Amino acid sequence: MKIKVKLLSVLIGIVTLGWGGWWVYQSSWKGGDFLIMEVEKEKLTFVNISPSRGMINSLSVLGSVDLWIPNGMGYYPTSKLPLILDQENSQPNLGKMVAFYNFGLWPVSVIYDGDWQNNRWLWKNLGPLGWLRFRLQADDWLQKKETISGDLSLAKESLEEKIPRDMAEN
Repeated sequence: MKIKVKLLSVLIGIVTLGWGGWWVYQSSWKGGDFLIMEVEKEKLTFVNISPSRGMINSLSVLGSVDLWIPNGMGYYPTSKLPLILDQENSQPNLGKMVAFYNFGLWPVSVIYDGDWQNNRWLWKNLGPLGWLRFRLQADDWLQKKETISGDLSLAKESLEEKIPRDMAEN
C-alpha cells in the first residue's frame, strides 16, 4: 500500500512539473523581434529587441516633432502625446495607431513613462524564460540609437531607410 502511495505521489509530481514547464514555455517570449513604444514626457521612443540580429535598436522622436493623432485630432507635438493618450483612455490602441500612422509600426507593447529594461516589466511581457534569455544575451548585443528632431517630413528619407532596416521583424 505504501508503495502505491509513493508511486502515485511521484506520478503527480512529474505531471505537475510537466504541466508547469509547458505553461512557462507557452507564456514566454519565443525569441522573435519585439517592438516596444515608450511614451515619455519629452520624447517618444521605439525599441526593437532582435535576438536573431543580436541588436537592440532604438529610435527616439523628440518633443518638438509634430505627430498625426488619428480620429480627427490632427497634428500635435510629441511632448503633448502623453497628455492626449492619458485623456483618451477609452481608446486603448490609440498609442499603437499613432505609431502606425506616423511610422508604419505596430508595437507589441506601449509603455507610459516607464523603463522598458525594468525586470518587472520584462518578466511580465517576455515571460520567465524570455526574461532569462534576454538578460543572459542582451549584454553581448549591439545597441543602436537614432534620434529625430525637427520636422518629420524632412526626416522622411532617412526614416524610409532606418525603419525597414532597424525596426522590421526578421
